[in-house]
Amino acid sequence: MSGKESKVKFDWTAFSKLIRNSFHFFSKHSRVPINADRWEELIFTTLRDMGEAYQGGEPKWVRGSHAPGADVWTDKFAISAKSGSLKNGFLVLSSCRLTRFKNLGEMIAFLDGHVGKNFDFYLCCARVETNSEMIYQVYKVPAEVFVASSIGWKKTRSGWKGSSSNGVMAAIVKNMSNQLWLHVPIGLCEKITEFKISLPDLGATPLPLSE
Repeated sequence: MSGKESKVKFDWTAFSKLIRNSFHFFSKHSRVPINADRWEELIFTTLRDMGEAYQGGEPKWVRGSHAPGADVWTDKFAISAKSGSLKNGFLVLSSCRLTRFKNLGEMIAFLDGHVGKNFDFYLCCARVETNSEMIYQVYKVPAEVFVASSIGWKKTRSGWKGSSSNGVMAAIVKNMSNQLWLHVPIGLCEKITEFKISLPDLGATPLPLSE
C-alpha cells in the first residue's frame, strides 16, 4: 500500500453498498456485461455520490480517454480502473499498449515512471459467468505490487514475459500492440465486494416508458 493511500480515511463499506446497487441496476436492465468503460463510470459516479472531490469539484474522470495510468482521481487517491478475470488463483488484468516505445528498456522506464505509475491502486472488476449466474467481484490491488524493473523479463516468440519474487507474472504481447498483461496472485489482492445475479434475471426488467 502506498504511503498516501495508507493514511487516508475512506468508507469502503459505503462504496461497496453503492457499487452493488449499480451492478444490480445495470444487470436488471441489460444483458450486456459491465465492460471496462462502464466500470470506470461506475467508480466515478459512486465516488461522486459519496461526496468525494478533486481540486474543489467532483472526482475527475475523462470519459473514453484510454490513457495509460490513472482513470479516476479524487483528493484522496488516484485509481487505475481495470476489468479482469480470475484464473488458477490469479487476477488477470490487461493494461496499457506500449507500441510507441522502441525497446523493452524504454517500456520498463515508462511503466515504472511518473506517468505509468500515476495512481495509488488498481480497482478491478472481475467477471465470472457460470451456467446459472453472473458474478462480479471487485478487488483493490496496490500499484506497487507490479514493478516492471523487478520482473525477470525473457524474450519470447510473442514478445516478452517474466515474473517477480512476489509471484506476479507479466507479459508484453507483440501482436496485441505490445499490450501488457498481468497475472496477480489473489493473495496480493484485497476483495472489496461481490455481486451475483441469475442469468434469467439479466436484462429482465424493462425500463419505464417516458411520457
